[in-house]
Formats: sequence, structure tokens, C-alpha cells
Amino acid sequence: MELWLLTVSAVLLIFFAVMVSFRALMADRLKADRMVRELSGVHSEIKPRKKEQGRRRNIKVSKVFSQELAAAGIRMRGEEFLALWLIAAVLPAGVMLLFGAHALSALAVMLIGLILPPLAVQSAKGKRLQKFEKQLGDVLLLIANCLRAGFSFLQAMTVISEQMQEPIGKEFMLAVREINMGVDMDTALDNMVERVRSTDLLMVVAAVKIQRRVGGNLLEVLVNISATIKERLRLKNDIRVLTAQGRVSALVIGLLPVFLSCVLMIINPAYLIKFVQKPAGIAMLAAGAVMEIIGFILVRRVVTIKY
Repeated sequence: MELWLLTVSAVLLIFFAVMVSFRALMADRLKADRMVRELSGVHSEIKPRKKEQGRRRNIKVSKVFSQELAAAGIRMRGEEFLALWLIAAVLPAGVMLLFGAHALSALAVMLIGLILPPLAVQSAKGKRLQKFEKQLGDVLLLIANCLRAGFSFLQAMTVISEQMQEPIGKEFMLAVREINMGVDMDTALDNMVERVRSTDLLMVVAAVKIQRRVGGNLLEVLVNISATIKERLRLKNDIRVLTAQGRVSALVIGLLPVFLSCVLMIINPAYLIKFVQKPAGIAMLAAGAVMEIIGFILVRRVVTIKY
């Protein structure tokens, strides 16, 4: 009975930790977007109304997951992802219990089912964002050439949606479709920023919106932003190369103990069950988990460079 209570408590703790992590991630994204908007001078335009502020305080969990899936390029609703996530965590563990597997082995499989889907989404989102930012500099030059040839900005966006590959071609295609269906261009561009979550794209959208309001040479602005984005991309690549060893060390520190514990739970659960049968063993597990988390955070802080 105590083992089942420990299993349920561990599952609930991990699930709530993942949910809190997603909410913290969304809060950091909103804060970064707000800072960039303030620096770009369009804070007064994008500042939400009081009703919208009240709505944002009560963001649904499914909406948060939908935004994360859209940023990762995964065609799935938030409710569907939550359902599949729950099935991946519960179904294999339940099948193992039906066939007489040890409770710790089922717990290990459940933990794997809880951890892998969010990691897969985060990995897909990071890869898609990197690919998008690599394409963005060339896209701005292409838009500038279209404007130089006499095209409008909407026609230039149409050219991008037809000639560029995934993901930037698809995002511009969605924006063009929204505009053709009657959505305001500023709103369509804001929706694209919300889907992609790119700071570089946010700078471009802010520049376009300012030019549409007060006028100016958009061609020159886009060329300058393209040069800035390419330089930022080169700096990012240099930083990633210099901090590669530290980032790998952080992953090893954070994931290796969890991986080995799951393997031992599946292969030889009797080896670890002694830790949960006595208060001293539980205290040792808790202390080890706390020290692992602290080590992972410290290494990540050392190798994370803000630019």
C-alpha cells in the first residue's frame, strides 16, 4: 500500500512540475516579447486592454499546449496532445501491471511516458526556430528586392510563401491567407510572431508596423535588419560551439541519474525498493534529487549567455 501511495505521489509531482515548467516558459516568452516591443517603440500599440489582461491571467492549459505545438510545427490540438500524453504515461504501465510486473517497473515506464513527449516537443520547437531564423535573413533580402522591383509588401509576402521552404514559407502562407480572408495585416503579422516565437521576427514585424504608421524607407530598414540578423546568427553559432561541452555536461548531470534509475527499476526493481522502505533511504533519494537539480541549474547558468 505504501508503495502504491509513493508511486501515485511521484507521478502527480512530476506532472505538476511539467505543467509549472510550461507556464514558466510561457511567462518568460511573454516577458521577452514585451521587452522587445517596448524597445521597438510600439508598446502603446500592442498594449492589451484591461479585458484582455484579465483573460490572459486565466490562460487555459490546452491553449498553452496549442501554442507550444504550433511553435514546434506539430499539427495537433492541445487537447489531443494532452490525451496522447496521458495515454503514453498510463497505458504501458497499466499493461505491465496486468501482466504481473513489479510496481517500480511500471512506475519507471510511466515516468518515461511523462518525460518523453514534452522533450520531443521542445526539441522540435528548437530545431524549427533555428531553421526559421537561418531563413529569415535571406527572406528579408528577397522582400527588399521585391519592393525594389515595385511589388507591394503583401505581394512580396506572397512570393515568400510560394518560393521559400518550410518553415518560413508555411508561416508566410498562413499570414497571407489570413490577410486574404479579411484579417488586418498587423494582426496577421502578430499571429505569425505568436506562432514562431522568434525575437528576430518580432523586430521585423515592429519595423514594418512602424513604417506603416509613420512612413519611411522600408527597403533600407529591411536591408539593415537582415544584416543585423545574420550577424546575430553568426554570434549564436559561435556561442553554441564554445559552450557545447558545458551543455553536454549539463545534460549528462541532469539525465544520466534519471535514466539509470529508470533502467534499474525495469531490470531489477528489488535493488531500489529498499530505498523506499525506510525513511533513511527516502531521505537519501530526496537529497540526491535536490543536489542533481542544483548541479544542473548551476551548469546551465554558466553555459547560458544572454545576447
